[in-house]
Amino acid sequence: MLKADRLLGLLNILEDRTEAVRITELATLQHVTPVTVLREVAELAGRARLLVTHGGVRLKAETVSAETVYDLKLTEDRLEKDAIARAALAHVTDGMTPSLDEGTTVGALAPHLTNRRLTLITNALNVVNVIARSRRVRLMVVGGTFRRESLTFLGPKAISMLRELRYGIAFLETEGFDWDRGFQDMPPVHQGTRITWFAQKTPSWKQAR
Repeated sequence: MLKADRLLGLLNILEDRTEAVRITELATLQHVTPVTVLREVAELAGRARLLVTHGGVRLKAETVSAETVYDLKLTEDRLEKDAIARAALAHVTDGMTPSLDEGTTVGALAPHLTNRRLTLITNALNVVNVIARSRRVRLMVVGGTFRRESLTFLGPKAISMLRELRYGIAFLETEGFDWDRGFQDMPPVHQGTRITWFAQKTPSWKQAR
């Protein structure tokens, strides 16, 4: 298991508990040594507001911020994400109107687009923050209800806007794929739109919770 996955796993475990969880139990649940858990708890303590007690570890009264979870995902496999972004860049030419989906892997493409003459459509706040600094890119932001967990704008309004807007290529991220059912959580796109899927790892279909 990758370090970023373990850190997210620790946060998920602690969010579900009302009492402190012992280091030995966390080590068993994460399939690592107690030394590894102690090291990673120390790393999370400042960012995720963990409280270390004699009985174990728990979250403080505040919930983990969306920025904390997003930052953990952002630091995972940066070289691989940048390599995927550079490969995707070959499909973008000046004058195009690409659409960028949510996700840190798709988001890695945004810095490579700042010097292109494009009209870029996105509902992802991480993409907006990067492209907003560019004077060459015309930015169109899809509105809707803000989802803090993924730092994106979603909901009926966002879906309606995505269906109305015209774009030549859509860069989408997925964690679920099945040969019979296709991609999981397929967002609305115009018929005829060219789609490029970002899958950093081999995706597998996950049952919705």
